[in-house]
Amino acid sequence: MNNKVVSNLKLAGLKAKNGALTVSAMASVAMAQLATTVYADEATDLMETVIKIIANLIFIPAAIMSITGIIQYASAHSDGDGPAQKKAINMLAAGIMLAALAIILKATSATFSGMISTAI
Repeated sequence: MNNKVVSNLKLAGLKAKNGALTVSAMASVAMAQLATTVYADEATDLMETVIKIIANLIFIPAAIMSITGIIQYASAHSDGDGPAQKKAINMLAAGIMLAALAIILKATSATFSGMISTAI
C-alpha cells in the first residue's frame, strides 16, 4: 500500500473496525489525490490555451490599428497636416505595442500558466 495514502488516513483520524471500510477509505483518498494531480495538469494546460487565445485576440486590433495608422499618416502627410501626422504616428505606435504584447504573451504562455497554477 501507498505510505502517503496510509498517512493521510491516519491524519484524517479514520479508525475502521472492519477491513472493508478501511479499504474503501484508502481507495477514496487515493482517488482524491489522483484527481487533484490530474486536475492540476489539465488546469495548467487550459490556462496556457486561454492565454494563447487572448494573445490572438489582442493581435487582431493591433493589426487594425497599425494599418489604420499607416493610412492616416499617409493621408496627413500628403495634406501637410502636422497634428494629424502626430495622431497617426501615435496610433501606429499603439498598434505596434499591442502586437508586441500579443507576441510576448504567446511566447511566454507556458510560464504565465505555470505561475498562475502555483499561485492558486
